[in-house]
Amino acid sequence: AGNYQVTVSDDAAPGCQDVLINILVTEPSSQPPAVPLNPLPSFCSLDAPYLLPTQQNGFTGQWTGIGVINNNFDPAGLAGNVMLTFIPNPGQCATSNTTQVVVDQAAIPLLNPLPMLCSQQPVLDLMPSQDGYAGDWSGPGVTGNQLDPHGLIGTVILTFTPEAGQCAQDASLAVDVQSPTIPALQTLGDLCQTES
Repeated sequence: AGNYQVTVSDDAAPGCQDVLINILVTEPSSQPPAVPLNPLPSFCSLDAPYLLPTQQNGFTGQWTGIGVINNNFDPAGLAGNVMLTFIPNPGQCATSNTTQVVVDQAAIPLLNPLPMLCSQQPVLDLMPSQDGYAGDWSGPGVTGNQLDPHGLIGTVILTFTPEAGQCAQDASLAVDVQSPTIPALQTLGDLCQTES
């Protein structure tokens, strides 16, 4: 490799001027290029394992990195930027390449508290939107996002489950349900029918 000067002469035409030509000789790199990677989606820490594509721009290979087992990326327990590496199979004249995926930590919605309830009060509507997340309620006495306190006594735990695709996990709310108070009546003495 390098820069060389070559003199070109034409012996058949005496008196012609020789020409000096610069030639740059470049050797190919001994290091094959890195595999160009296709972009990967972002993830939520609640997402199911994702099968990473083993074909990248015509190259076949395997993935490694935190959360990767058998080319499946499991974001559970991860948050932030995660580095994954694609290693091409031997004999393809390419080297490994690394990409970054983002894993969002699942949020826990802040639930609006409920007041103390009486077991005899009417059915209560539970708000299906909590802290900006849409979802559904479940728990004792709950049907279709409504709480019927009849037959409930003490602390009742309700669960709010956000709809899929919001990267939010279940949250619980304790509700105090009291039984009705029976008033203590004062005992009256004997009365006569003629008394007013």
